[in-house]
Amino acid sequence: MGQVLFVVWRESFEALLVVGIIYAWIKRSPTPKQGMKYLWGGVIVGILLSILLALSIYGVFSSLEDIWQSLFMVMMEIIACLLIVQMVYWMNKQGKSLKANIENELTQKTQQQSVWGILLIIAIAIAREGSEVVVFLSSHIMALTAQTALSFLIEVFMAY
Repeated sequence: MGQVLFVVWRESFEALLVVGIIYAWIKRSPTPKQGMKYLWGGVIVGILLSILLALSIYGVFSSLEDIWQSLFMVMMEIIACLLIVQMVYWMNKQGKSLKANIENELTQKTQQQSVWGILLIIAIAIAREGSEVVVFLSSHIMALTAQTALSFLIEVFMAY
């Protein structure tokens, strides 16, 4: 239980960091009401993309024979390792200027009258963190049965 709780909490925290930066920026903008619609729209789109990815991975896994399922799980573990390495590299490179970079991009998008950029940035951030949850917990997801699915969902929602 602790592993699922920790992974979902950590990825949620990373997504909330980006959402929080954009939320604060929108609140300071001249039209915060309009921006909030796109912010929450981006959150919904990102969550839906994450769910779609989870269902796709589960569908592929379920359609494979036993030997290919094992290879698929090894591939998912390798992808999880690569995601961690990429995140460490990216945070080392961008971490100090993350807030400024996000705010600059938002300013550019809104000056171009493209508030859809807010939705896109949020959706990508949420979908990325959601995809990491799916990849990191893929072994748990693949082992779910009708009896264990409810407790797994409870753990995931407890972390949110």
